[in-house]
Amino acid sequence: MCVLRTSFLCPVVGFSILLGVAHSISKSVWVLSDAPQHCMISTPTSSQRRTDQDVWDLLIFIAANVIATERRLESVADIQNMQKLSISLILALVACKSRVSSAATQSVCLLQDEPHQCGAFCLTVLTPMLDHIARHQDEWTSSILQANETEARLARIEGMQTAIHISQQVLQESWTSSLPKDIAARLDRLESQQAALSRILTKFDRKIVPPKFELIGSRYFYIEDERRRNWTSAVSCCRQMGAQLATIRSAEELASLKAKLNKQRHYWLDITDLAKEGDFRVSASGKKPSFFKWRAGQPNNIGDQHCVDLLDGLMYDNKCEGLSYFICQSDDDSLD
Repeated sequence: MCVLRTSFLCPVVGFSILLGVAHSISKSVWVLSDAPQHCMISTPTSSQRRTDQDVWDLLIFIAANVIATERRLESVADIQNMQKLSISLILALVACKSRVSSAATQSVCLLQDEPHQCGAFCLTVLTPMLDHIARHQDEWTSSILQANETEARLARIEGMQTAIHISQQVLQESWTSSLPKDIAARLDRLESQQAALSRILTKFDRKIVPPKFELIGSRYFYIEDERRRNWTSAVSCCRQMGAQLATIRSAEELASLKAKLNKQRHYWLDITDLAKEGDFRVSASGKKPSFFKWRAGQPNNIGDQHCVDLLDGLMYDNKCEGLSYFICQSDDDSLD
């Protein structure tokens, strides 16, 4: 009989304990470590406190019945089993009490009406952010307006640029269509005619014979027989007279000049190979002379001889630093 009671009481006690735990879990209870950061704290209602008290009274009643039954047991084994059950029940009661006490000491949020329970707290938390938005709302609105105005101005500028570009294209097409098609060829012809006129006028000016020049053959020459100069000084002296150092164009012209010259004197001509050894050129035009009459063995370039002079109708290469008489001509070889 005792064993039967013990076997019957064990499920009853276990069921009672599970009933108390299930009762504490079945409710919508949130145990929060930091309730103000999650929601507003909700204090349990009186009905909820009465329900918890009823569960607690039921557990005490069961424990009292177990103790009374233990007193009526006769065998030692039954008493030991009942004592073990009593100890288990006491521990369960302590655990349940601790559970309820812990839940009571913590911040409990019973979310039966979440929007109204949490709304005030959420509004409190969002208040700094809402104030910040309100303070800067005017600034943001002004910035948006300025950005829109700037964008509109840029659009106007782009429109003006496009209009100017179109106008330029129209003007260019109109100007191009109004010009003669052969304008380039006509300009080239005008430039050629102008160059020809310049050469004619220069030649005409040269026909105005400077003082001391005389007609020898078909051209005018000046023969310096009083003062000797080096080749560079002779070139400069002819230019000061509006002329240039002479070159001889033919054997007939050489014969006419030879008749006017002192056979014992050297006379500088405007021929030199200073630019390139052996390549004799007219210094005034850079062209090769059209006539030479070298003495036998000439030019020999003995001791850096680069300038040409005339002696008794024959041509020699001599040092440009040497002193000789010279011959000037009134016309300019560079215009031929």
